Amino acid sequence: MSYVQKTIISGKVVEVIKKYDRRHSPGKHTKFNKSDIRGPKENKTTEQQEKVNYRQKELKLTRLLNCNFQGGDYHIVFSYKEDLRPNSIEELKDDKKKLLRKVRTEYKKQGKELKYIAVAEVGKRKALHFHFVVNQIDTSIFQKCWTKGFIKISLLDNSGQYKDLAAYLLKYTKTNKEEAKQLNGAAWNSSKNLDKPVVKVKVITRSQFFKEEVTQSKEYKEYYLEKDSVYTGFNEFTGYKFFKYTLIRLN
Repeated sequence: MSYVQKTIISGKVVEVIKKYDRRHSPGKHTKFNKSDIRGPKENKTTEQQEKVNYRQKELKLTRLLNCNFQGGDYHIVFSYKEDLRPNSIEELKDDKKKLLRKVRTEYKKQGKELKYIAVAEVGKRKALHFHFVVNQIDTSIFQKCWTKGFIKISLLDNSGQYKDLAAYLLKYTKTNKEEAKQLNGAAWNSSKNLDKPVVKVKVITRSQFFKEEVTQSKEYKEYYLEKDSVYTGFNEFTGYKFFKYTLIRLN
């Protein structure tokens, strides 16, 4: 049992989390007083637990987006003309597979490897469509690959922090859990070549744990503190206290 500082690096975004962790051996100067590191025990309702699970999914997707995409990459919506809409979920999935196969082929032709995150959803008036986040390429290939409807392409900004995009991609899952599961199998689908966040963990002393202030080493001097990211509270799973903040690289 020990106090640890966990640093999660996802592209330009660095999350720093100080927390209590049972899995690590304590430092020789570590002393514990459970009453000041653990909140009151709480039995969560099913609804509360679902909210916790959703936030974890959103955080995981945010990190995945931050690790693999950057300014100039694309968020693309592929939608259907009304008379070409699929008649079943299986037909929708088949359309998606064919679309991915065609897009992947076009990337290979240009000597690139496709990276993607995809979500299928049902919009207003039962309009089925796909959301894709993909790495940069000549956008003319997408119209060539999708002949059943319309395409809307948006450029990702240069911030490197895509938590708002993650929330947008998961909004349908949040309100239509069962339908989204039928459409996607999981909250989203992605290519197997995506990078994962780099996680660094080090044991810290009790005094360092309770020192709730932002510290930036020389390694992160070219980073700025994300607005409203400084937070202290109790972990929804373990009940133990934590302190966190987020840094974002300037360029």
